Amino acid sequence: MKVTQRYEIEEMMSQDAHGVAFRARDREEKRDVVLRRFFPNGRDGGGLQPEEQQPFLEAVEKLKVLRLKELRKTFDGGCDPIDGIPFLVTDWVEGDTLGSFTKGNPLEPASVKDIVEVALKASEQISQVLGHEMLWVGCNEDSLIIPESGRGITFWVEPLSSLNTRGLLPLAELAERLLGWKDKPAQHDSAGDGLAGWIRQIRGNPKGWTLAQALTALHKPVSAATPPAAAVAQPQRASGSATKPAAVAKPASVMKPASVTQPAAGTKPAAATATATKSAAATKSATATKQAKGADKTKGAGSGKRPEKKGVNWLAVIGV
Repeated sequence: MKVTQRYEIEEMMSQDAHGVAFRARDREEKRDVVLRRFFPNGRDGGGLQPEEQQPFLEAVEKLKVLRLKELRKTFDGGCDPIDGIPFLVTDWVEGDTLGSFTKGNPLEPASVKDIVEVALKASEQISQVLGHEMLWVGCNEDSLIIPESGRGITFWVEPLSSLNTRGLLPLAELAERLLGWKDKPAQHDSAGDGLAGWIRQIRGNPKGWTLAQALTALHKPVSAATPPAAAVAQPQRASGSATKPAAVAKPASVMKPASVTQPAAGTKPAAATATATKSAAATKSATATKQAKGADKTKGAGSGKRPEKKGVNWLAVIGV
């Protein structure tokens, strides 16, 4: 089996209803990687059918040539020949997760707006490459990594985004949590540098916005009476040159905590770079546990509702 022959599994980092993530060693390239196995039909629902696997493999090849500094690089991917479970191998980035950095403290609105903007722009570039417009990046604080190298906050691609029926809601919920507004929404749309109004509008029609419309509304709030121009009815096909998208501009203030809840001075914003020599096994294990939390949640923290196997049409959703 390709996975066990090339990749040495070192430890399981997390698992939920959507998949499991491991820290692994690439024997061929002699580098640390994150190997994620996904459950497209739920934990007990099996993998992709033979006719669904080819579109997934084609998507992996497109992701492998994608170069975005905000996206952790895809090195490899495929489907288990035994059970059809799809897997993806991505860059291991040493550093703190956004969740461990903030420790539950809110960020400044400008920093949150930068994070939302990067997520939307990165999703636009991925959508061009894969030919389908949707939110393609993980929106959990524990899947966002802050490297020490100055590269800026990094996301990872979520290949199961094709099963997302919530539109842009996960991104709006991330913004709420980072602002400290969970379960206590702001009273005025102007609050949080206009983010309160943006979140309210996304929540009101999460599947009715294109990525471009959401970006425009982020910087130029739309009136509550003005709905998006059109729902995302058909995915946009990628052009022939889409595999070389322009890099997304690095946000200037992504990691600025709110001044009233500044993290302790000892908080370390990032760890060593991905190419650094591996440290002692104990340190390496500790870093692994705070890296990406599985398919976005900690072990056993699944959504509680698995997608039905019937209706998972990878040929239509992710195929070309």
